[in-house]
Amino acid sequence: MFSLTRGWGRNAAIAIAGLAATVLVGTAQVNSLNAPLPHNLPQAAPKADRLDLVSYHPQTPSLNDDQRSAVQNAVETFVWGLSNKEPKVVWAFATEFEQSRFGTEEAAYSFFSKIHPPLVHAKRIQIDSVFTDGELTRVNTYVRDRIGIQWAADFALYQDDAGDWKIVDCKLSLAPGVLI
Repeated sequence: MFSLTRGWGRNAAIAIAGLAATVLVGTAQVNSLNAPLPHNLPQAAPKADRLDLVSYHPQTPSLNDDQRSAVQNAVETFVWGLSNKEPKVVWAFATEFEQSRFGTEEAAYSFFSKIHPPLVHAKRIQIDSVFTDGELTRVNTYVRDRIGIQWAADFALYQDDAGDWKIVDCKLSLAPGVLI
């Protein structure tokens, strides 16, 4: 360790030893780079066969006017079913998994009304945007409840094999202001 009180002789000796160690290590590293390569190393694939050159960018299908209208109608009908205490309507938008999990229309309605209370008290809904996001279709809406609180409700839907739209997710957050 360097010391200002022990004198320059010791400090110089430590500095020279450190310099010598650096030179030796550096020389060993440079010499290892100059060593011949073994002949049995795997070779890189030809440029045309390399997987790192392959890229896949799936096109997200856009919705036509009929699909957009059907998705908007599905969301509006689902919210109407919750706010008007219509278990049969809510059941129609539940996925097969949820239908088998809950078993009855009333159980599904009870579950959805507990996790989405602002939708149970919805008085007005306005669709803000509809867009595809991978395999899902997203619908961003604003909902005003019966006491005047405004919510942003972001729905995720998919179309099942029968062509029916099913709601797989709904995220609610407060959206203060006068948006609808």
